[in-house]
Amino acid sequence: MEHVLDHAATVVGVTSLCNLHWIAVWALMDCLVYPQNVTVSVILSWILGYAIVSAALFYEPRSRDLSRTFEKRGANWKVLFEDADLVVANIGVILVWRGWWMYFESLAYYFPIYHGSFDVTSMYSNLSAFAMLCLCYASATAVLKGCDFDGQMPDGEGVTFSLDYFSDFFREQIQEEEGKETEGDKPADSNYNYDKSEPEQDKKND
Repeated sequence: MEHVLDHAATVVGVTSLCNLHWIAVWALMDCLVYPQNVTVSVILSWILGYAIVSAALFYEPRSRDLSRTFEKRGANWKVLFEDADLVVANIGVILVWRGWWMYFESLAYYFPIYHGSFDVTSMYSNLSAFAMLCLCYASATAVLKGCDFDGQMPDGEGVTFSLDYFSDFFREQIQEEEGKETEGDKPADSNYNYDKSEPEQDKKND
């Protein structure tokens, strides 16, 4: 029963509130970032979005140190700092999404794909993007997988972004190479089983 309630709270409550947060920031950007000029709005969204995300990643070690410091002072300070850090980073992500969304929306408007009399641009873009994610072994990646309580993650992990794509992608290959190197360092007769009873048997025969 608790499992069902946790899923219901996550899907109905947390996910809905996350969507409302995204919609609100997106709508605010629609009003502020050159609403009358699509081209300028797209380019400015990319510039601001990537700048904010890059800054958030660049200063992540410093943010972790500050989170550890606030954790010693009390849970409230830690929660306030981590929430503020994530809000700024989320705005950068939303701006990047907004720029690409508007860009592909313009492409779909000016260069639609028709199958007979049906506009299949959305279907083709969806399938092609999902196929590329599958080829990259990243189709199961979601923006939000479950949720954690604010301030629950210790040692500054609350402001840490997951950046393990390439390390996970090549982990199996690296482990295989390390295993081969380890086997190469072993002596040639390492598999020989010495029978300790042989010397004793020889002594008895003597």
